[in-house]
Amino acid sequence: MPERTRPYAVAVQNAQRALCSGTLVSKRIVVTAAHCYQPDGPAGPAVPLRKVLFGATLGPTTSQGVDIVNVPQVSDGIRIHPQYNVIRPGRPDAIHAIYDVAVVRLVADPPAGTQAVPLMREILDNTATTVGPEWTFIGYGYYRTTQPYEANVRRVITFPIRAVGGIGIDVGPPLGALHSSLVYYANQPRADILSNFIQPAIDAWEGPAANPANPCRSDGICQPSCQGTQIDLVDPDCASQYCAADGVCALACVQPIDPDCKAMRNLDYCQKDGACDPNCASADPDCPQAQAPGMENSENPPPAAAPPTAKQSGWDCALQGAGNAASPWSLWLLALGLAVLRRLRVSS
Repeated sequence: MPERTRPYAVAVQNAQRALCSGTLVSKRIVVTAAHCYQPDGPAGPAVPLRKVLFGATLGPTTSQGVDIVNVPQVSDGIRIHPQYNVIRPGRPDAIHAIYDVAVVRLVADPPAGTQAVPLMREILDNTATTVGPEWTFIGYGYYRTTQPYEANVRRVITFPIRAVGGIGIDVGPPLGALHSSLVYYANQPRADILSNFIQPAIDAWEGPAANPANPCRSDGICQPSCQGTQIDLVDPDCASQYCAADGVCALACVQPIDPDCKAMRNLDYCQKDGACDPNCASADPDCPQAQAPGMENSENPPPAAAPPTAKQSGWDCALQGAGNAASPWSLWLLALGLAVLRRLRVSS
């Protein structure tokens, strides 16, 4: 069934079709995969990205589109990571590319009620905090079953990261040494490195140079003054501060959910969707078994292998990914710009 609780998980299309997923990380900025954009080159003429689609199911009556800024200079509306490279020519997908990330700018605001999610700034490593626990991935794709092809449906799935790339990290054949820009589950790009590329684009397009009066962009700094009288979260960096029942819906709050969003939007989080609702009539499969009903504003306990001083809380954030990534459940996500449930470490 379509995933309906995360409108910041979007689809990106060229002139012909939707071909990639993406994540809204600031008011008018979407992160997606570099290989989704095809400039003029050996592969053929340019196939620029044209539009970002918002909706759980893509279609003329079920989704809304917002145009991408398209000008002769790519950097004005689409930025490709300067180190993006297809390392195995002939297969320009995630398993064969490094630094596979692009940032696109919208010409107008997204549909009403759509919120950006925080950009992941945490450093991933090969400790039990990153490797082993399940992460939540959202994108448009389909199940390999007897069901009809449904690449126009937004879906959610959870599975663990197996390794974080770097010096001396080898995951065996067929991939071997894991590049430092990648994590290994289906060989997706690392958000903690790629955020260094994404943030300058946000600053250029939504920062002081573009709009001096805009402290509400994604910049890693929460500006509570951005909220004003809004009932929806305005500054994505403030997500963690509005997860309680405070009259502000922060859609990024998922571990557990923000009760304001459920009340205001009549959303059903009781299925396996990567968001924990401890007040479901029957147990929500996304909630830790040790969490009792009614603890919707508490922090989740840390995993057993985590340092004893670490606490756990969680919300969706943007972890850029790309390529036709096969999950253990045979879900294929179209060239992912992933919204990922991160396990944020905070000091006790």
